[in-house]
Amino acid sequence: KGALLRVRKFGRYALVTCFRVSGSVRAVISATPSTGTAPLSVTFDGSGSTTPNGSVVSWAWSFGDGAVGAGPVTTHTYSIPGTYTASLRVVDSSGAVGTATASIVANPLPPAAPSGLTASPSGTLVVLAWQDNSSNETGFAIERCEGTGCTNFAALATQWANYSSYSDYGALAGRTYRYRVRAYNSGGTSPYSNIASVRTK
Repeated sequence: KGALLRVRKFGRYALVTCFRVSGSVRAVISATPSTGTAPLSVTFDGSGSTTPNGSVVSWAWSFGDGAVGAGPVTTHTYSIPGTYTASLRVVDSSGAVGTATASIVANPLPPAAPSGLTASPSGTLVVLAWQDNSSNETGFAIERCEGTGCTNFAALATQWANYSSYSDYGALAGRTYRYRVRAYNSGGTSPYSNIASVRTK
């Protein structure tokens, strides 16, 4: 910032412009944890922020969900699942400003497990049906194995959220199959449903 000074030299006055030279302020964010299941409590630490112009004197936080905070270390809880951008604005003793951001991911709770799985043959077609016990699934993962008492389940297909049935067109005639289903979302997967066994005709 410039300032004008009058300097007397050899009996005369001259105007001299002076400038304050400032280095850059480095804002630093540490967020622990940066991802987890909502409600997610995150500790934000900006105490690692530095400046060559004296010291950092102000820390202003914006957590990305409308809430704000202050101080070098603060804690905030994200109640609603989503991805948020938290930001820190620091000011040093000379008035210089630095900013930084961090991404926070609050995942939903994993969905509840489906139940009441049934498998009904119709020729080589097998119709699966189950009870959807969750309201927050992204979809369902369906697994199948072949043989009485088999346990080597493999992924068969996925089904959209809120759809509680599936038709397996890939089954062969005269075979025994076992099926199981689980729900999933960005927070994880549910436990498996019961196992349904069927023999095709």
